[in-house]
Amino acid sequence: MLLLDIFGDGVFWVSLVNVQNVAQLPTLCAVALGMPLQKDEPAFAQLLAYLHAKQLLLVLDNFEELLEAAGLLAQLLDAAPQLKLLVTSREPLH
Repeated sequence: MLLLDIFGDGVFWVSLVNVQNVAQLPTLCAVALGMPLQKDEPAFAQLLAYLHAKQLLLVLDNFEELLEAAGLLAQLLDAAPQLKLLVTSREPLH
């Protein structure tokens, strides 16, 4: 079975190499998803709305760059019940 068989809306990879600002995370995710962003609304709110009904896997690579963004990931998972995250890190995530 392929991952694409499990995640009907796709599998997306987000590189966090050299990202040092938590505020960049929603925009990076939106770009990886091919999601257009409106300038008049916060990127994170748009991302939450977009992911709400999606069944997808979001791979966040090198999360050690943004450990302080763990709370944002929890909000994503709360807002999108079918979203799965695969998070890689060289630091413990707890």
